[in-house]
Amino acid sequence: MATSSFEKDLFPVDLVQKSKEHVAFLKSLHRQGVTIHRPSSKSLQRYRDRWLPLVYGNSHEQLVPPADCAWLWHCHRLAPFRYASYLRSQFGSNCQILEANPPFVFQFDEEEVCCEDEAVMEMRKAAETTRILWNQHYPQEPFFLSQTTDVSCDEKKEESSDSLLVGGFDLLGSTDRQATFLWQISNPHFADDAFLHEGQRQYHKFLRLRKKAIGTKIVLVPTFQIDLMWHTHILSSVTGYFMDCKSIIGEAMNHDDNMSDRSVDGPLDRAFKHTKELWRGEYGEDYFAEGGMYRGEPPQSYYSTSWNASDEMEVDYPQLGAFLHMIGLQGASSSNPPTGGAYDLQVLWAWKETDSQMFKHATDHVVGDPADCWIKYEGNANLALESAFQGQGGEGSYDLGNGYKVDFITMIQTNMSTGFQREVQRHVSVVSTTTADEKPKVWCWKETPSQMYQHDPSTVYGDPADCWIKYDDLAIAKLESAFEAQGSNGEISPSNGYMVNFATMKQARVSTGYVRDVQRVDAILTSNATVHCWTSVNGTAPDGSPGFIPMKPTKSKAVRVKFTNPKKKDYIFGK
Repeated sequence: MATSSFEKDLFPVDLVQKSKEHVAFLKSLHRQGVTIHRPSSKSLQRYRDRWLPLVYGNSHEQLVPPADCAWLWHCHRLAPFRYASYLRSQFGSNCQILEANPPFVFQFDEEEVCCEDEAVMEMRKAAETTRILWNQHYPQEPFFLSQTTDVSCDEKKEESSDSLLVGGFDLLGSTDRQATFLWQISNPHFADDAFLHEGQRQYHKFLRLRKKAIGTKIVLVPTFQIDLMWHTHILSSVTGYFMDCKSIIGEAMNHDDNMSDRSVDGPLDRAFKHTKELWRGEYGEDYFAEGGMYRGEPPQSYYSTSWNASDEMEVDYPQLGAFLHMIGLQGASSSNPPTGGAYDLQVLWAWKETDSQMFKHATDHVVGDPADCWIKYEGNANLALESAFQGQGGEGSYDLGNGYKVDFITMIQTNMSTGFQREVQRHVSVVSTTTADEKPKVWCWKETPSQMYQHDPSTVYGDPADCWIKYDDLAIAKLESAFEAQGSNGEISPSNGYMVNFATMKQARVSTGYVRDVQRVDAILTSNATVHCWTSVNGTAPDGSPGFIPMKPTKSKAVRVKFTNPKKKDYIFGK
């Protein structure tokens, strides 16, 4: 099927042709057994400490990776914000994104290269050059990982440790999630050119829909027809993907594959329903792709090197397995979370303490301002509450197992034996995932001197005379993630109505064109507070109790005689 002139205008790269190469690449890796099992810690070490430095040091060369590194590189690039952030953390802030060129090739022995038929001779030469460079840099490390190499018990233990995270990213976990993608795109429709061309058009509409959702909490979820094109677009060139997103929607669009729970009203189900509603409202049509929806989990035969997609074409799958109720009704597990790069969202659950009892709690158990009296749930309770909240869509309840029950609708905790109730809160904040030796960054905008009086001192960066105001946490997360991904040539909207350009370091108001300076600076880390004779109203006494307890307002005009601020040990009253 010929590509129309309209489709050629959608993207600079032919995603239909590239998607065919992409699928052939996945099938070849599957036949080699590379994607059937989680990569070993040895493969991760080879990719992280050998392959990426080799590519960085030989960026002018066309390099063909060994199969194990090719698979890890593939999955790492599918988290483009994380990938770009990691490269800059390892090779410097000016490091350009390391591209796979071509994107869908690998070699599995000295005679065999997986690539397009017409490029075999060229790729064999490139493969040989790659092996020579590898042997020059790593003479003690074989280029090909033996297929018979087993993972030792020590390595198996190490695979679950933080040492195997790549810049804070669980790359091995990503390979687990991506391992079944080939199954989802192996029905007959994905071999049809008309279906693929339609997928390219739908993917362009999907990107445009993201523009409509900017500034909202809506997470878009693609159909598998769209997801194939999305993956192909990113993998063809991460740099090109960012540039195309900027052209179409004004900012880079993150990609994440963490939504794997297909339970009814689970996070993925809710996000997909929101996407369908937004799609119908924008395009006036149902969000559905015949043959391009979730097709169930793979059968056991899929986990074999002898599995062949063509053998499954006419089989009605499956009759058994998880999430059968979602077959044909739900999309892919890919999504576009609002944060990425060097930031994540942290969720803490807390319960409301009686103000007079706050002195009993250690300061590290307090969430936010001690005067607000929020005490965080500890360890497993926090994890269990968040898991239940996500699983029930925020509309159920959870029994903590210690005599207390939390209702997510009313956000009330009840003591089941006495009926006594307390408020609970779900605190969501942005946290940095930078390493200990990295300095966290903040973003600020330049205020007009005469308007500085309007800002809380906590939002001012540095000397107030310099007039720098910090963006809020979510805006900083968006700015930093986009900067890590796009570098100095990118731009992003940190909040509705504003656009920040990284090349000029200017913020423009879209409606008026008014421009302000912005800056990216090291966060000011506070040291131990200076001891003063006066304790702040919102401060804490030496014994851990609140510095000042205000009297409760009363309906009666009578004066309360109860003194709410008794003397405390080591507490200084007055100067």
